[in-house]
Amino acid sequence: MRKSKEGTRLRKIQWPEIPVPTHSPALGAGVKN
Repeated sequence: MRKSKEGTRLRKIQWPEIPVPTHSPALGAGVKN
């Protein structure tokens, strides 16, 4: 159960970190696609 909670926490933290770099059109397209 502890591993599951940690995995969800890491995922929630990584998710918002991806769409943050909108200054990069290449990254934005990769994330949107």
